[in-house]
Amino acid sequence: MLKRKFIALLLAIAAISPAFGQSLVVETYDSLVTGDALSDNDIYGYGTVKNISSDSVLVRFKRIDGNYNLLTDNNAICWGICFIQSISVSPPSFSVLLGPGDTASASTHVYPDQDDISREGDITYVFFDSDNPSDSAIYTVTYKVEGSGISVNEISTMPELSVYPNPATDRLQVNYSGQSAQNSSFEIINLVGSRVYSKSLQASESTFNLNISNLSPGVYFCVLKADNKLVTSKKLVVN
Repeated sequence: MLKRKFIALLLAIAAISPAFGQSLVVETYDSLVTGDALSDNDIYGYGTVKNISSDSVLVRFKRIDGNYNLLTDNNAICWGICFIQSISVSPPSFSVLLGPGDTASASTHVYPDQDDISREGDITYVFFDSDNPSDSAIYTVTYKVEGSGISVNEISTMPELSVYPNPATDRLQVNYSGQSAQNSSFEIINLVGSRVYSKSLQASESTFNLNISNLSPGVYFCVLKADNKLVTSKKLVVN
């Protein structure tokens, strides 16, 4: 009698144990995605989840916001539909039903700032059971946005730029700061990309004034460069 009860107990445990097991696994994903920092196109990758259980699972998808590292470009997730940047977790109404052995893919997107600054950072994504979020599958993608300008790692050691007043009429005060201003230059560029003013910056100064009365009214860009690479720019309006 005890033996029969013991066997019945083992069978009962075996019957319920799959409910507490891992149903979801990441089958494939793009671990590295690269793109051009000046491109107006997004860079994207794919991740595929598989249901390895014997039951159907309602699956949702999310982005872990705390793992951006150096990446500051806008990004989005697509699971059923593409969501706006502020939505990091797909709503329950967009759960995808996966039967035993079924797979489904999510796409993840980064939209470069078009500032020609190189960036690299990781974003982590999670497929999870809508009814049991602890049943999940996780993967991480490294995004590498490549520009000809200075790397985001170097920005903290390079000069910063401000111009005053803005809008301006005939005089402009330029302020720049940073750990080093060596091999740095200041330029004013018009809307067609022509350089209308250029000045080499000295490490011994952090501000200077210039006469802009010869500039026609319109919009310009004040550009700061270091080692002939773009560091930052400010829009200037001349009245």
